Amino acid sequence: MLGMSGYFGASPFTMDGKIAGYPLKGDVTLPFVMNITPQQAEMTWLLGKQGDHLTFSGSSALKLSGDGTTKDYNLSGEWDLTPVSYSYPGKIIKLAGINNYLSFKGNINEQGVNVPSITYKIGRMVSDNSVKYSFENHEIQFGIKSNKFPIEDISSVFPILRKYEPSGEIEGEIYGEGVTDSFKDDDWHGNLTFSDISFKPAFTNKRINGLTGSVNIEGNSIETSYLTASVGSTIISGKGTLHNFDNPVIDFSFFSPGVDLSDFGFVTTGTIPAISAVKGEAVYRDNDIHIKDLHGYLKESPVDVRGSVHNLDNPAFDLIINAKTLDIEDIIAFASLGRDGGNGTSPQVSLRALLKADSVVYKDFKFDKFSSKVLIDNKIVYLQGIKTYFLKGNLASDVRLDFLSPSPYYQMKFTLENSSADKFLQLLSVKQREVTGTLSMKGDLIAKGNSMDEVKRSLLGHVTFKAHDGTLKRFSVLSKIFSILNVSQLLTFQLPDMVSGGMGYSDITGTLSIKNGVISSDDFLITSNAMNISTSGNMDLGRNELDLLVGVQPLQTVDKVVSRIPIAGWVLTGGDKSFIATYFKVTGPIDNPNVNPIPVRSLAKGVFDIFKRALQLPAKLFTNPETVIFGNQ
Repeated sequence: MLGMSGYFGASPFTMDGKIAGYPLKGDVTLPFVMNITPQQAEMTWLLGKQGDHLTFSGSSALKLSGDGTTKDYNLSGEWDLTPVSYSYPGKIIKLAGINNYLSFKGNINEQGVNVPSITYKIGRMVSDNSVKYSFENHEIQFGIKSNKFPIEDISSVFPILRKYEPSGEIEGEIYGEGVTDSFKDDDWHGNLTFSDISFKPAFTNKRINGLTGSVNIEGNSIETSYLTASVGSTIISGKGTLHNFDNPVIDFSFFSPGVDLSDFGFVTTGTIPAISAVKGEAVYRDNDIHIKDLHGYLKESPVDVRGSVHNLDNPAFDLIINAKTLDIEDIIAFASLGRDGGNGTSPQVSLRALLKADSVVYKDFKFDKFSSKVLIDNKIVYLQGIKTYFLKGNLASDVRLDFLSPSPYYQMKFTLENSSADKFLQLLSVKQREVTGTLSMKGDLIAKGNSMDEVKRSLLGHVTFKAHDGTLKRFSVLSKIFSILNVSQLLTFQLPDMVSGGMGYSDITGTLSIKNGVISSDDFLITSNAMNISTSGNMDLGRNELDLLVGVQPLQTVDKVVSRIPIAGWVLTGGDKSFIATYFKVTGPIDNPNVNPIPVRSLAKGVFDIFKRALQLPAKLFTNPETVIFGNQ
């Protein structure tokens, strides 16, 4: 048969062939040479079920030649696929004009099909492949081995690669075997080597560069050698293992001398503290990362982290954080962290963490043995269930920090037990005054502002407190009051020296109301062996000024019984001559206020009632002071 032509389906062909050895003794051979131009329908038929979604167009002749018997037949082919285009959804899209060549040599016999040589070229990639199939048990074996080629040559053809825009060189070999009806991913093995690979990952708009190393494929997993690459300014070294190609799970360990979060698709309106010497182990699964162990430094503080990052497209962190020392402002900085969503959008990062630290600082405050739940959501920071050792006492607190507006908003509920009164005074930056004793307090406070002065001026809330068993020293208000009392020289007992020894006290109690940075109290009371002191009035934190009324009740028995003592017109004495009460007006700067004695008649009825309750004064003192002072009935 010479010059035979026709159609195989819709595919035209020409063929030369013959039946050799017929009817001679021996096996008949069937040599032939064919040129066929395959069409869509025939390619679909040839591939069976796998061809249902294949698209194929263009004109290119496939040259086939064969020789042998029906029991043992050799077949070879050559096909220049450059002029044609073909695609398979999600797998390959080859356009006409891209250099592409296919050739093969194989054998079909009673046992099966053996194609030891299949050459597939596309661009500069040359792949030498082989396939062997058994008719008896339906087992299949195959091998793929490539030269070293630029990965760009195939990235335009394979959609799985195209979106990563890869560059660099790669080569490898892969082998597999199994049963066609139940071919498993476990039946694969091989290795790939690559050098200077660069690609754009999904999580950031910065490229990963300089990736050099190898991966081993064993069954349903891929294991890498130790790799080093850069992402923006961040350099990362590590290795990993991928399990299950259909539903990937990646175990990886890594190290980086320094991490810039912007390299990983994060944006911020503030400044994120330096993150350095990061070393960790983690697992990637279903777009989540589970952190098995992560160690690094936040600024200069060592930090250990465990937990999870859910949904890498819009990350939500759920962590356990342990640190030696930590600045809370470094944690707060993450409130401004967002994910670069493109088109100028930056959805905020969500963080939930259990934070524990040996010591924590916030501005000028230091906390020891600190633990708290930390929540960051939409630029709001919650510190819930704080437990810490503060000012030598135990502090429990809930704090809310709101950074949505240009002026940060603070809210705090707290209980402080058995702390140092001296340390608390130092905390308030009160200078040239000393206090000792044990202090407990609780309250609710609200404030806003970018500076401490703004916070003071906006402070709102209330605080109750009690201090006991201590000493007051170098308080200018008390010093000036005592000076006035000493001038009278009418009492035989010694008043406390506020400069040297100070005044001991048994209790100091009070309730403070705070509004717009002004502290007010109507029940501030100092109880001591020497005297009781009650205060009513205001202290302006923003202006550092006092506006107070002070009642003083010495508790020593008056040595010389007198019914009148001329201090500003009135001095009050009880029927048992056991107490005196005098009153003072305190105004001006906190460090050096003006202190002036005032008569009891100048006190408003409501104010006097406050002193009466605090100092337990006679009820008739205000309504009919003469009966108390002169003993008239």
